[in-house]
Amino acid sequence: MSGRPPSDLLAASAPIVMPTREIAELTEKRHDNVKRDTKAMLIELGLDPLKFEGIYLDSLNRQQTEYLLDRELTDTLLTGYSAVLRRKVIARWHQLEKDAAPPSLPNFADPAAAARAWADEVEAKRTAEGKVHQLKHQVADQAPAVAGFNLIADASGSMCFRDAAANLKMRQCDLMDYLVSKKWIYERIGSEGYKAYGDRLQALDLRYNSFPYESKTTGEPKTRRQVRITNKGLTKLAAMITQDAVTKRMAAAPGQHQQHLPLPGDDPPG
Repeated sequence: MSGRPPSDLLAASAPIVMPTREIAELTEKRHDNVKRDTKAMLIELGLDPLKFEGIYLDSLNRQQTEYLLDRELTDTLLTGYSAVLRRKVIARWHQLEKDAAPPSLPNFADPAAAARAWADEVEAKRTAEGKVHQLKHQVADQAPAVAGFNLIADASGSMCFRDAAANLKMRQCDLMDYLVSKKWIYERIGSEGYKAYGDRLQALDLRYNSFPYESKTTGEPKTRRQVRITNKGLTKLAAMITQDAVTKRMAAAPGQHQQHLPLPGDDPPG
């Protein structure tokens, strides 16, 4: 019987950081403003902002910069924000730290503990396979209801991306990325905000709302168009996201437990 734990349980965890993009989303601020505040803070602390820079791809596959902050620097940045916004970011940090906590290792020198760990691994695999099977049938069972509701959904009502993300139980940035990947919306260089694809407008999944505003530079009245998701579109998105999640889990299921705990009697790995 092997005395070694699986190598994946021994892998060193990467340091936990929070990107300024997520801070901007949680505090409902523009990302460029959060980056500006972060850079000023780092310089004031005598730190090189370049050492905290990260690169990500936006919805148009362009490289953009952000800052990656640890817990202490995030707390320092938030001292200039309101208590409500600070609380939202701190709650997110608690979740990040909880998710990153390493699993406790069984005592592999103890045959009884190793046997229990192996049994737990087998049970976890069976549970995961059962959930995938259950989700597959759940989607099939719900398909007629979703299709029927899609026919009677009121396309006259609509909501902004933030409210739609809340209804779908996902982050706004993840919803935006999903809509871009599914060719519902896109960004046009030189234009402000997202644009809707014509077929989504024709299908009544998306609509434009126009609202007036006053130019900060000239004071002239102007009109801005905002893409909104209709009730019909939200219903369709919910079905799409559920189906994609099931497909992804089914594809990942065969390889989820490829590295098992050693069975009693197995030869030690070379």
